[in-house]
Amino acid sequence: VEDWCCSGLDVMELLDLPSELLAMILSDVAVRKRWVGVEEVETRMGVITLAKLCQVCEEFREVVLHDVVSTASVLRFDEEEEEGDGGCEDRIDIMQNLLEVVRHARGAVEVDFSRCVGVRLFNGPRGMKWMREVVEELGDRSRWNFQHSALVVDSVVKCLKDFRVLNLASTLHVTDSVFETWREKNCLQDLQVLSLRWARNVGTDQTLRILADHCRRLTHCYLRGCDLVSDFGIQALALGLHIRETIQELDLCYCNISDRGLRCLALLSALESLDLAAKVNNMWSTGTWTDFGISWLRSWNRQLNINFECA
Repeated sequence: VEDWCCSGLDVMELLDLPSELLAMILSDVAVRKRWVGVEEVETRMGVITLAKLCQVCEEFREVVLHDVVSTASVLRFDEEEEEGDGGCEDRIDIMQNLLEVVRHARGAVEVDFSRCVGVRLFNGPRGMKWMREVVEELGDRSRWNFQHSALVVDSVVKCLKDFRVLNLASTLHVTDSVFETWREKNCLQDLQVLSLRWARNVGTDQTLRILADHCRRLTHCYLRGCDLVSDFGIQALALGLHIRETIQELDLCYCNISDRGLRCLALLSALESLDLAAKVNNMWSTGTWTDFGISWLRSWNRQLNINFECA
C-alpha cells in the first residue's frame, strides 16, 4: 500500500477498493496531505467524487467534510465515469452524501457545473429535483458557471439568489424568463460579469431591457451568438447603462445589429472593448452594420478597441 500511495493516487481507482482498505489508505496523514486539499478539490476531484468517498468510507467522512470541503473556495461538479447504473437506491445514497458535502462548503464562493455534461445523477425528473436542491443549498454564492451544462433548466437557475459572476454560455434549455424571476427577486443589482455566449434562448432583447433597468454594476457582458439580440435590445441596454458608466467590455459577435445599434453604443463612455463578427470568412450571420457605422462610433469614443472575430 505504501509503495502504491507514493507513486501517486488515482481517485477513481480508490473508489473501487474494498471499504476497509480504502479506510486504511485514507487514514494515513501523509496520504491525506498528498492529494486531499483545497487545490485538489478545485482542480481535479469534484464534489461528486467526494460524495462517493463519503459513501464508501465512513471513517473518512469527517476528513472530507471538515478538512477539505469547508475550506475550498471553488466547488466543481465532476463528470461521472462510465459505469453500470447501480440502481436507484445507490443514486439516492450518493445524492444524500452530495447534499451533505455542499452543506459543509461554507467558504466556497464559486460553483462550477461546466463539466456536468454527462452526469447521470442529475438525469430525469428526480435528478432535476436533486439538482435544484443542490443549487438552493448553494444559492447565495457569488460566482456560478453553468457553461455547456445541458442539464440545467429554468427551474434550477431560478433558485439563485445573489450573484456577481454568471456564466450561462452554451446552455440549451435556459430561457429569458429566468431574468424576469431574478428581477422580481431583486437579484441583479450586484451582477458584474455575465456570459450568454451561444445561449440564444436567454440572450434576447427582453433580457437586455431587464439588465438595463436593474444591473447597477455590470462591467462585462458577452452576447456572442445571440442572434435574437437586435438594435432595440442594444438601444435599451445603452440607455440604461450610460448613466452608471460601468460597462467596459461588450461582445456582440453574431448578434443582429446594424449601424443604428452601433450609434447607441456611443452613449457608453466607459466602454473600452467591443467584439464584432468580421464581415468576411464567417459562417454565421454577422449583422448589417457597415464600415461607416464603425467609423462613426470610433469618432465618438476614441479609446474604444474594436475587435473583429472570424468563426
